[in-house]
Amino acid sequence: MAGPRDLRAFIDTLEAEGELVRVRAEVDPVLEMTEVYDRVVKRGGPALLFERPKGSGIPVLLNALGTDRRMALALGRAPEEIGVEAASLLKPRPPRSLGEAWRFAMKYKGLLRVPPKRVRRAACQEVVLTGDAVDLARLPIQQCWPEDAGRFVTLPLVFTRDPETGERNIGMYRMQVFDRNTTGMHWQTHKHGRMHLDKARAMGLDRLPVSVALGGDPALIYAATAPLPPGIDELLLAGFIRKRRTEIVKCVTNDLEVPASAEIVLEGHVDVNEPFRREGPFGDHTGFYSLADDFPAFHVTAITMRKDAIYPSTVVGVPPHEDAAIGRATERMFLHLLRFQIPELVDMRMPVAGGFHNLMLVSVKKAYPGHARKAMMSLWGAGMIALEKVLVVYDGDEDISDARAALLRAVARLDPARDLLVLDQMPTDTLDHASPFPDLGSHLGLDATRPVGAEAPRAPQSAGEPASGARVRATLPGAVAVHRPGPGLLLVAVRKEKAGAARAALDRLWDAGVATDDLVVVLDADVPVENEYLALFHALANLDPARDLVLRRDGAGARGDRPRVGLDATRKRPEEGGRDPWPGLVVMDDATKAKVTARWSAYGLPERFRDPV
Repeated sequence: MAGPRDLRAFIDTLEAEGELVRVRAEVDPVLEMTEVYDRVVKRGGPALLFERPKGSGIPVLLNALGTDRRMALALGRAPEEIGVEAASLLKPRPPRSLGEAWRFAMKYKGLLRVPPKRVRRAACQEVVLTGDAVDLARLPIQQCWPEDAGRFVTLPLVFTRDPETGERNIGMYRMQVFDRNTTGMHWQTHKHGRMHLDKARAMGLDRLPVSVALGGDPALIYAATAPLPPGIDELLLAGFIRKRRTEIVKCVTNDLEVPASAEIVLEGHVDVNEPFRREGPFGDHTGFYSLADDFPAFHVTAITMRKDAIYPSTVVGVPPHEDAAIGRATERMFLHLLRFQIPELVDMRMPVAGGFHNLMLVSVKKAYPGHARKAMMSLWGAGMIALEKVLVVYDGDEDISDARAALLRAVARLDPARDLLVLDQMPTDTLDHASPFPDLGSHLGLDATRPVGAEAPRAPQSAGEPASGARVRATLPGAVAVHRPGPGLLLVAVRKEKAGAARAALDRLWDAGVATDDLVVVLDADVPVENEYLALFHALANLDPARDLVLRRDGAGARGDRPRVGLDATRKRPEEGGRDPWPGLVVMDDATKAKVTARWSAYGLPERFRDPV
C-alpha cells in the first residue's frame, strides 16, 4: 500500500487502527506533556494528540512513530520490504524470460514517479506571517526536561542546499528557541547542514538559506533521519518509499523548496560570519544531557502554515523512546543496502540500550582467518557507522535478534587477549560524553566467531566455581550491589568516593582470586545492576574503550594465559580523563511527576499507563 500522504492522513490512519488517543484536557508543553508521553511510550502505548496545549491553539502530536507497527503504517509497508526492493533495483539479476523482462522494466518505470514535483500553491502557505508578525511563541514548542536550556523544536525537517553544487539536504537537528524569531541550529561536526555552512564560509558567502518544515508525509519525516550519503536527496527516498512524487513549493522569503503538505514552515537563514551562540543543555537521546556548546543561529524571516495546523513533536531521553522504532526501521531497511559494501554481512542489530551508536551486533559469513576483524574495519568505514562505539561480530549461522542472549553468548566464550580489538583516535558521535575529546575517542571490537584456519583457539577458562555475590561483597566492602546475568559476566555497583575507585575495586577482586575468569563491569552505586537493560545502558554510555578497558596479566604472558578483564563503567572525574562536568542523567522532576499522576484521569488515557516508569 502507498501509505498516508500527509500528517493528518496518518493521524486518520492511526485513529482508525486504534493507535491514537486524543487528549482533550489542557496540557502544558513545558514538562507536563513529556511526563505523560514518557509513561505511555515506555510501555508501547498509543500516539498522543494533545488538542489543547497550554498557551497555543495548535494541537501537538507525540509518539506518532513510537512502535514498529506505527512505523510500518507510516511507510505503507515494513521497512525491510523497502530495503529488499531498493537492493534488488541496485543489483538486479538478468531476466530469464520475456515476461520477467517486462515486469523488470515496469519496476524501473515506477522510479520515474520518484523525483519531487514543484507546485505553485500549497496548504502549508494558507497562513503567511512575516516581519513583526513572526513570533515563535505562537507555536506549542516543548521544554522537554527540567534542565533543558529552554524550549526546543525536536522534529524539524531542516532544508539546505550545498552552495557549490546546489544539492539539497534534509536533516533533523534540534532547535533551541532563543527569542521570537531566532533559534539555535544544532549542526554537529559530521552533519551535512554543517558542511553546507562551512562551504558557504569558504566561498565568501554572507548567508546560507535555511527552511524548516514541520509535518507532512511521514515517509519524509523518516527520510530526514536516514543515514543517506552526501548527494542523495531525502525527497528521492521518500518518493521511492511512496511510489509517488513529493509535491514541493517555493518558500516565500528564500529560494528553497519545502513539502507542500507540511503543517508549518519556518523560513530564514544562517548568517555565515555571525559568531556561534551558546546552545543547550538538552536532554538527549543518549539518556544524558548534552552539555551547552556553541552552534549557529537560525534567523526566522517567515512562518507559514495551514489554517488548522498541527505541531508534530517528539521527546528523547533514557531509552526506549519514540526514536527507538525509527532506529529499528533504519536497521532493517539499510541492512540490505549495506551488503553492497560488505557482502559477507548476514544480519545487524543496534540494541536500544546502546542508543544506536554505542553498540552494534553483526553476523557475517566467515570465510577465512581474520575475516571478523576485516568486517569490523569495513563497518567502521561505512558512513555514520564510523561512529559506532562497540562492534560484536558473530558467525552467520548465529541468531542475533535477541540482543541479551547474543551478548551473553559472546561474553561466555570471551578470550580477552584473542577476541578484543581497541582502536584509539577514532571519530565519535558529538553526543558521546564518555569520549575524552569532542568528536574523538576510541572503538572496541569483539570477535565472537569460531576460529578458522590459522586463528588461535580460545584459551580455556578455569574449572572453579563462579564468584558468589557474598564473596564479592566480602572482598569489596564498598560494593552496594552484585549481579551475575550469565556465565562469565559480573556486574558490580560500588560507591565511588574518589578517582580510581573502580580500578582499585578490580585489582582488589583479582588480588583475592575472585572473578578472575569473568568480565567484571564496575558501575556507580545508583545504577540498579539487577536491571540488566539499565546496566547495559549505563555501561555503554560511560565507556571509552581505550581509557576504560582494563586488562591485567598475572602470568608470564604465555599463549594460553587468559588476562583478567574489566570495564570501568563509572562516571569519570576530570583527573580520570572525564568531561568536566560529567553530564547528568535525564530524569523528570518530582513536582511534574506528582502533577501528572494527580491529573491522570483528565487525560483520558488508560489506567495501565498511569504510574511513572
